[in-house]
Amino acid sequence: VGGEDRPMADAHLAHCSILAPNQSELRRLTGLPAGTDEEVIAAVRALQARGAAYVLVTLGARGAVLVAPGGVAAWQAAAPVPGGRAVDETGAGDCFRVAFAVGLVEGRGVAECLRFAAAAGAIAVSRVGAVTSIPLREEVEA
Repeated sequence: VGGEDRPMADAHLAHCSILAPNQSELRRLTGLPAGTDEEVIAAVRALQARGAAYVLVTLGARGAVLVAPGGVAAWQAAAPVPGGRAVDETGAGDCFRVAFAVGLVEGRGVAECLRFAAAAGAIAVSRVGAVTSIPLREEVEA
C-alpha cells in the first residue's frame, strides 16, 4: 500500500516540487477514488488545488502519469517486463521514482525521464526483493 496513512497539510504540499504517490496513496491523500484514468486525474487536480505543483502517480502495470500545473498530463505506459512476467512488485514504485529523479538531475526531458523510470520499474518487478531488484544503469539503458 505504501506511505503513511495520515493527512498531509496543504502548507506541506506547497513545498513539494513533485509529489509522487502511488494510486492507493493518492486515494488516501485526497479521499477520492483513483481507479480509472479519469479518477486519477480528478484526484491529482484536487491535490493541485490544495497547493501541489507537479504530481507523478505510479499506476503499477498501467504505467504512470505526470500532471503539470495547469493540468497537462504526460502518460507513460509500463515498459515490457524482462522475461514477460512480474515476480515481485516490492520496491518497484520506489525504483521508478528514483530513476525519474536521476533523469531530472541529469537534465533529461520529462518524456525521457518517464521512459527511463518505466524501464527501471519493469526490471525491478522481474526480480525478487526490494534492494536486490534495483537495476544497474546499464540494464535500464539497454
